[in-house]
Amino acid sequence: MQKRILTLFLAVGMLVSIFSGCAGNPQPAVQSPAAGDVVAPPTVQAESPQEHYLKTGEITGDKVSLRWLHRYPEEQYAPFFQSLADGYTKDHPNVDIKVEVVGDEAIKDKLRVMVGGGDTPDVFYSWAGEFAAKFLRADAIIDLTPYVEADTTWKDSISDTFWGISTIHDKIAGVPFRFNSGVFYYNKNVLTPLGIEPPKTWAELEAACQKLKDNGFIPISYGNAQPWHSAWWFGALFEQTVPKDVRLTDYDPTTGVWTDPGYVQALSLMQSMQAKGYLNENINSMTYSQSKEMFHAGKSAMYFSGIMGVMDTDKILGAENWDWMPFPTIEGAKGTANTVVGSADLFMVSSASKHPEIGVDFLKSVTSLENQTKMMKETGLAPTANGAMTTENTNPKILRFLEYLSKESNGLSEYFDTATEARVCDKWLENFQLVYDGKDPQTIVKEVQEVSKVVSAELG
Repeated sequence: MQKRILTLFLAVGMLVSIFSGCAGNPQPAVQSPAAGDVVAPPTVQAESPQEHYLKTGEITGDKVSLRWLHRYPEEQYAPFFQSLADGYTKDHPNVDIKVEVVGDEAIKDKLRVMVGGGDTPDVFYSWAGEFAAKFLRADAIIDLTPYVEADTTWKDSISDTFWGISTIHDKIAGVPFRFNSGVFYYNKNVLTPLGIEPPKTWAELEAACQKLKDNGFIPISYGNAQPWHSAWWFGALFEQTVPKDVRLTDYDPTTGVWTDPGYVQALSLMQSMQAKGYLNENINSMTYSQSKEMFHAGKSAMYFSGIMGVMDTDKILGAENWDWMPFPTIEGAKGTANTVVGSADLFMVSSASKHPEIGVDFLKSVTSLENQTKMMKETGLAPTANGAMTTENTNPKILRFLEYLSKESNGLSEYFDTATEARVCDKWLENFQLVYDGKDPQTIVKEVQEVSKVVSAELG
């Protein structure tokens, strides 16, 4: 504002000089300051708190209040996240952090409403992929790249894989703080007595399912009351049935056409699994939690879930009685096999925050090695900080998974329901339920194509 006023003042002065000259009134010559006169120094614009932080890493000592929204209200998580806020404010008494918590399903709608209404918390949770991209398009978050590049120690403390997940169109949308990935769980006490080896291919999976069914077991438990579980399934299938370049083009809301036959192939595969009795009944009325309980009770032999559930499963079934396996490979498919459905979760900093640098500084604390190690130990959530997962604090099955992920797999595949634009995704999720009610896969894909046309015309 000071600069604007100065510019305006100079402009007005020039006009006065011009019009005075036209009137024939000569202006006196500018006099040099006499000896002993006091000359005011030139005005220097004050350095902003953000600029100061980027140079020094120091935050203001003024009183600051931040709002922080996360999605972990459960009793095994909430105390830990509260401790992160308490620990930071103890070290920085001038900062007050108001913690807001909304559950997994509700936070998606809450974020849309808050951002649309301009009521965005200073720091808030987000999934990666297209879910994060829409906040960038709306200018609702700051690009964290300058902060990350200014602190190479912090940058190097988190794997490039996770920074890569949080980078969208060359901008770092959020700070990756935990990750999860999907694997097949199987009950050794069910498979081994029947002579069934963990299936590596889709043909072997179907053969195993038939043998399990013949012996009175539910081969695979599957809860689709909340169709995000299907998004895991079909995300893994689309990876294999659709060529990568085609799939990524379709996932982009400005270019998606969804015409590849691999989408119909994937839907047909799962419809066939249901028709053959390889999945439990009432898929669409069963919750994910109920399908997990079915597996834990020994009623089903396999289910598809996140690797971070291994500790609970160890407690219930016994560590020696079960194990995990990669998602089976579909023979002859045109996409990429041996990928892992998963991603890193992010914390973003609002562009409306008065002190984004303090939000960033808080997130450095959240992702410190000390706090990330504590998160693994107290909650079982998988940290992103290098060195936070050790043989002392991490389940051996998880360590073995990390070895597989880094050395044997073809990398992570973003969760389908966060990798795609909201309206396109909603149409898919709706049909991920209807496909188990017998809806024709080709009809499903045509409906998705129509929605995608509208979206790409709007955003393209």
